[in-house]
Amino acid sequence: MYLLAKRREGNKPHNVTQVISALEAPLDRPMEVDLDQLLSSIGDALAADEQDVRATRFDETFRIRTERYLAQLCRMNPAAFEEVSAAQAEADYRSSVERAKLRLRQLHGEVAGEPLTSAGKPRSQYDKAVVMLQAHRPFFLPPVMQREVPERAPVPPMIGGRGSSRPPWDVYASIFRERKRGDARDVYDNDAVLAAQFHLDWSRTVTKMLFMKLVAREDLGVRGKSGRQALEQELTEVRSALAEHFGLIRSAFSYYSIATPEEVYTTALSAAVAAAANTGGSIEAAAAEIAANFTAAAAKRGPPPPSGTTTSTFGAATTGVGRTVSPATSNRDAAAAAAETPPSLAESEHAMTLAAATAAANTGGGATGEGHHMLEMDEQRWLAFCTSVGITGRAAGVRVSDMRALFWTVNREEEKNMTTESVANNDYAFMRFEFSEALVRAAFGRYITAGTVRDASDATRRLMQDLKMSLPPIARVDPNNFRRNRLYTAEMEVAVVHNLELLTASFKLYKARDRAKYLSVDHWMSFLETNNLMAHHMGGITPTEARLMFAWSQMVVVDELKLRRRAVSLQLWDFVEAVARLADRVALPTTEEMDKWMLYNLNIGRHTPLPPGHTRVWTYCNALAIGRGGPGLERRASGREILSAPTRPLAIKFRALMEYLAGSLAVAWGGNNTHETAQSMLRTANMLCGGVELA
Repeated sequence: MYLLAKRREGNKPHNVTQVISALEAPLDRPMEVDLDQLLSSIGDALAADEQDVRATRFDETFRIRTERYLAQLCRMNPAAFEEVSAAQAEADYRSSVERAKLRLRQLHGEVAGEPLTSAGKPRSQYDKAVVMLQAHRPFFLPPVMQREVPERAPVPPMIGGRGSSRPPWDVYASIFRERKRGDARDVYDNDAVLAAQFHLDWSRTVTKMLFMKLVAREDLGVRGKSGRQALEQELTEVRSALAEHFGLIRSAFSYYSIATPEEVYTTALSAAVAAAANTGGSIEAAAAEIAANFTAAAAKRGPPPPSGTTTSTFGAATTGVGRTVSPATSNRDAAAAAAETPPSLAESEHAMTLAAATAAANTGGGATGEGHHMLEMDEQRWLAFCTSVGITGRAAGVRVSDMRALFWTVNREEEKNMTTESVANNDYAFMRFEFSEALVRAAFGRYITAGTVRDASDATRRLMQDLKMSLPPIARVDPNNFRRNRLYTAEMEVAVVHNLELLTASFKLYKARDRAKYLSVDHWMSFLETNNLMAHHMGGITPTEARLMFAWSQMVVVDELKLRRRAVSLQLWDFVEAVARLADRVALPTTEEMDKWMLYNLNIGRHTPLPPGHTRVWTYCNALAIGRGGPGLERRASGREILSAPTRPLAIKFRALMEYLAGSLAVAWGGNNTHETAQSMLRTANMLCGGVELA
């Protein structure tokens, strides 16, 4: 050890150097060297040097370990190595000794003690003092060495490329692959399933004799030819025009079959006023026309046209001699008055308010006044759609009365209640395939009757182009965009897996009351209302927005009649997507923002324990609901409208909403944590449905 220490200090030369130095001789005498002996000596010196190096390395390792051992020893026993700690330990021990002496004197009655309570008897106090005295003895603690964790050497990059890494995230290998059980056999609504859906819709439209007669009679290219070949060719062209814009038809039907007529007319009024202001037109005239259409549409809806009437080119009811039934005199007078002296904007808005009240009063009785069903467009919504996109006008063929007659013409079933499809088809509302037929008939009334075009396919294609320009963004939503850009991510997969038990329990519970296999829109609205998700402090979600999120979350079902229950309901993974869309719309604040607000307004810190089952997000939202703590945090722009541009990843919003639901459901169904709450909900669901799920 002494030689190793000297070598580290540089005092001991190498063995080879010593051998060579020993060969030095005086300059006046010649040197005689035995070469074999010299080589042998150098070899021995090299071996000795190598052993010295190994010993030096071993000594260095021992020194490092010894230093660590001593440092840990000093840390475990500060009173033995630090003066301040030793003085403090001595003072504590002397204090314990004095306390023990005092308790001993009290035990012998030499001094007065404390009141003789169960915890203050002299014997008990003396025993505690002795225990404290023994606990403060200067025990010498052995050092506790932490285990050294070896570090993995970095992996060098491969030649000609990057190093090995985790494979990229694939939606088809994730938990979202469960959605492939639908008709699309895919996690998206692909082109194949959309083509199959359009093919079925068109087959139901083209087999209607009234539709075929309409094309044969009004298309000038077909009317001048004999035989069925020209008609089939024209129908093929009409089919191509509809197929090209089938996605637009689906999205428009979804929105206008859900939105209330009042919302549609209000949006149309705002758009008409803005367009008139931009083009320099009359704002009053534009508003008056919208108000007149709303007033005419809100009139009491009559029954379908009688059987003794025929149908004109666009669907208007005519008498046996071909005379078109005129609209109500009040509607005609209102339109004429609007054309001559348009009222002010305030008067038009007041007229729309009265029309809305009239429409609400007229939906009370009769078959036409039944409750609104999912993905079914009734008469009022059809007329609102025609006004919103600019189909309705004052010319013959596109008046409100004409569009109303068209509605009943399309709804007339040739095989009423004779087939399963006919029974599932609502006689007082459009299905999607009937909506497509109505668009073709509206194109006839708008372009062919006016003499603008002569061909049915050209009229249909032109109407589709006009729709593409006039539809609002909310009526052109492609559900696949949300799935592709927001839902199907690695972060969302982790968030969904973490909350899947609670999501499954919610899905089963809220559909259990009807013993249904699927979750209907009524179940969805009940889920939102019971959890207070439509309140103002949660973003002010409207019923229309809630229904749109429901509709956009559905995967395509090819047959909308034979599989009607499944076509208008959600399955489990559709429900997961609906909750994700809801989280994107609610856009709760970040955890840091809510923690800061609760600290300053509720005096609840980050580590403040909450009642069992309560969560921090639910505590924040519940405080806003009951008005405790003042106004909440300012809502981001991304959470004010359903189509607002998002500013944060969806996974963050989804986790926040699920934490809120965990607290809300725990309060309603019990449970100290998410697992207990989910199990309680599942037991209740099984009790309600009896383990039976009807398709």
